[in-house]
Amino acid sequence: MNALSSCIRVCLVIALGGPIARCAEIALVPVSASGSHDISGNAVVLDGGGQRVFLEVHVSDWDPDGDGTPAIRGFQATLDPSGFTSGLVGVLEPANEPCSADAECTASLGVGATCTFPLANPTLCTPAFIDTSRSNYLFDCCTHFPVVDLSTTSIRFGAATLIGAAADPGIEQYMGTLVVDVPTGALGTFTIAFKVFPDTNLQDQNLAFIEPLTLIPALITIACAVDDECDDNNECTQDSCLGDGTCLNLPNYDEATFCCNPTTGTLLAIDDGNECTDDSCDSTTGIVLHDVRFGEICGDSFQTDCDDPDTCDQDAVCQRNYQPVGTGCGDDTDTECTAPDTCDGAGTCELNHVLAGSLCGDGSDTDCTDPDTCDGLGTCQTNDAADDTSCNELFCALNQACSAGSCAGGSANDCDDGLSCTSDTCDENGDQCVNTLDPTTCLIENICRTSGELNPENDCQACDPALDDLAWSFRENGAECDDGDPCTGTGRPEIGVDTCDGAGSCSGLPDVDCNDNCEFAVEIFEGVNTGANVNQGPDDVEVSCQTDSNNDVWFVYTASCDGDVFASTTGSNFTPSNDPVLSVHDACPGDGGNEFACDDDSGAGLQAALTFAGEVGVSYWFRVAGFEQNTGDIVLNVSTINDCLIDDVCHTDGALNPLNDCEACVPELSTTSWSFRPEGTACGSDTDTQCDSPDACDGAGLCESNPKPDGTPCTDEGNECTFDECSAGECTHPPVPSETACGDPSDSQCDHPDTCDGNGSCLVNFESFESPCGEASSDQCDNPDICDGDGACDNNHVASGTPCDDTDVCTGPDVCETGSCVGPFIPVTPTVVGVGQRYVSVTPQPTGSAAPVALRVTSPTWECLDVFVGVDGRLVNNPVAQLPADWGTVLLHGEEITPSAVYVVEADCGGILTEPGSDSTPLWGDTIGAFDGQVWTPPDGKVGILDITAIVEGFVGAETAPDLQRVDVWECIPDGAIDILDILFGVQAFNGVPFPCPPPCVP
Repeated sequence: MNALSSCIRVCLVIALGGPIARCAEIALVPVSASGSHDISGNAVVLDGGGQRVFLEVHVSDWDPDGDGTPAIRGFQATLDPSGFTSGLVGVLEPANEPCSADAECTASLGVGATCTFPLANPTLCTPAFIDTSRSNYLFDCCTHFPVVDLSTTSIRFGAATLIGAAADPGIEQYMGTLVVDVPTGALGTFTIAFKVFPDTNLQDQNLAFIEPLTLIPALITIACAVDDECDDNNECTQDSCLGDGTCLNLPNYDEATFCCNPTTGTLLAIDDGNECTDDSCDSTTGIVLHDVRFGEICGDSFQTDCDDPDTCDQDAVCQRNYQPVGTGCGDDTDTECTAPDTCDGAGTCELNHVLAGSLCGDGSDTDCTDPDTCDGLGTCQTNDAADDTSCNELFCALNQACSAGSCAGGSANDCDDGLSCTSDTCDENGDQCVNTLDPTTCLIENICRTSGELNPENDCQACDPALDDLAWSFRENGAECDDGDPCTGTGRPEIGVDTCDGAGSCSGLPDVDCNDNCEFAVEIFEGVNTGANVNQGPDDVEVSCQTDSNNDVWFVYTASCDGDVFASTTGSNFTPSNDPVLSVHDACPGDGGNEFACDDDSGAGLQAALTFAGEVGVSYWFRVAGFEQNTGDIVLNVSTINDCLIDDVCHTDGALNPLNDCEACVPELSTTSWSFRPEGTACGSDTDTQCDSPDACDGAGLCESNPKPDGTPCTDEGNECTFDECSAGECTHPPVPSETACGDPSDSQCDHPDTCDGNGSCLVNFESFESPCGEASSDQCDNPDICDGDGACDNNHVASGTPCDDTDVCTGPDVCETGSCVGPFIPVTPTVVGVGQRYVSVTPQPTGSAAPVALRVTSPTWECLDVFVGVDGRLVNNPVAQLPADWGTVLLHGEEITPSAVYVVEADCGGILTEPGSDSTPLWGDTIGAFDGQVWTPPDGKVGILDITAIVEGFVGAETAPDLQRVDVWECIPDGAIDILDILFGVQAFNGVPFPCPPPCVP
């Protein structure tokens, strides 16, 4: 795309009062040089310095009327001074020579050169000219003027190209020539350029500025031959001469990492590793700049109740923004064992639990609960014994167990003494059993006896509660008894019965015919029975198994059980030969009785032994005699074979003793007493637990409970401070020794490893409150660190809000926060009012502190503007600091204050800025809104006759004139007075002429 099409595409504007206008392009084009050279477009390459270069100014692409006729009022530009110094070696300047007449200049510089008298040198050739005779120079009516003004430091270049003849607006038109001298030794490429609008003034026939402009510079390159010629005196570049004669000066270091001092070549790392600075390099000085990122997020951005995101402070330190000590956070529960959570001043939310072991809640101390204590975690623990732990708080209750801290359950204390003759009760108050004897009974040798019951050992003694309820009493004299001798007191006539003597003895008259006859048979029982057959004859009957048996005696036996009955004479002692004869009869012979069992010698030696089937309750008569004439003492053994008769009760073979299941009826061992069951036979409880095996007989008649050995491990209750082991068949949990390790093994200045207390609890072992720890140093907001009693080291910051002094006059009032002295920034936003087109009123606000401030001015309208306010209201480059009272209200004025612009003012205290205050200046020429004869209202955004009238009122000094600041609309630097020019430019503004002064700081 060529320049013309580019202009048409982007630069169409509406000309005031006219048709569509197009932009213009101004080019600085090299046309010749005094030595060997090569020109291509806007670039010229010289074969060495010491030459003079001729440059023409061309304009094209301007046709405001759209009819193909250029209409250009004039051109005046400021050459960019940097254009003359941007090369590597040497300095280019506009050509000039001493002179005393125009001819001297024309001879050396060409047509149009003149001898002028600038202030700097009154006899110096003007080094540029306009050749008005050229065909491509357009003119109409007026004169041209010199193109170079050497009296100004900015070097102004001007040309008068006025209304000209018709020409193709796309063809470049000649506007003047600029001549520059290239000194010997110059090297590299120099850029010669004009500054951009509005310094480059090009107007149409209506004096309206042509904008935008396209400015094309000229490039002058002095070719090099060797690398040394390319030395740019910059130690930070690698200098090379390329094959085309141009120099290449590339950085000899990593620009992204380092900043280089061009004078010394010293490298400085750009990144200082501090996230609170924005690091940049000033490449012209090699200085690294570290701009503070004040107030921006850094470090930890996490937000909690006690810790706000970290931010950079004014010293580029990443500041931890902890909440003050005591700030509420987390859980606000407030009980005996915990206070509401609070911030510790170091970013942590402290739980504030009461020390473990502190008393709380229920203070009861029983078998099943100790007084309640805090657990150190905020909970009041009941300290109940484990459920099912044995307890004994009542005498009248046995086998109680703990349940939820109470002793409960169990069974009633069985005060039954096993005696039927007592009434058994439990006395809780007396902690005793009460066993009251029935008044109709006796308790003798712990056996109940009914009133009148005879002593089984002496039937001349009986129970008589009226005489003695704890011992036998003698029966009255003559009371019938049994002296144990079956042959006394047999009851036969003249013999009578046995009787008591009133002193506990029983006796009777002997009966010589005792059991000699069957009708007087002696009653016998299972077991060993005795008697004798001496002098007992004649015989009542002969028996089948031995017809020669004599001196017979009789015994009667009543069967106590169904089953076989065994009888023998083993143990008898007969003489001269120990040969008894035994027979059994169903009745006495005289009563028709019959023999149904008989034996002579089946027993040991010559003893008799026989067996017969007995029927319970049936009586059987035994006859014992001696073979031939043998006599002596008789032993008659009677027993059942398949049953046991124990305590007058018949039990079948294998039946268990109802009072001891480790004893049983074993007839082959005994038919009259219980026999021991084998060792290991199951008995009692069949419970099988980790601490108790099923009960078993010991082989000696005892049922053993078989608990596991004490100390056998059992179920772990989860308490590090108790053993879990069997004891007496139960799983118990006795405490481990004190000082045994448990819980948290952490060991710090304020928290030592947990240990057991010897009573089953784990102690946290925190250091006591206020014990020294951590950092011992202190200052006005931070005391030496101490333990908090809960295992943590407290920063021990001075209470937030305590007054302090941070020595910064820009902050206050200063108070302690999280151990640091801080204060809010004091200066506040200034008041900013655009009081006129060329004036802005600024008032710094009082701060309450002796903190001087500078006033920084920026503008979103003129983004390049960044200056400070001087004491006279003019804008200066460096800060000027005063107290707000000294500033008062200051009027900003100068070439930087333009109409229709926004100005932002911040108060700067020690490098920290307040929030900005801002306002805009009115439209160019807009002085008032309306006038009611007394009051001028503020500008209304329009330019009318009343705006001009207001300026006239100010010019003539009318009493009703508005403030000077409203109507002082001219000059480029306001002069503080109202004159004809203010009226004139007010009229121009009314006619739509834009503000004629150059914009501030625009290059």
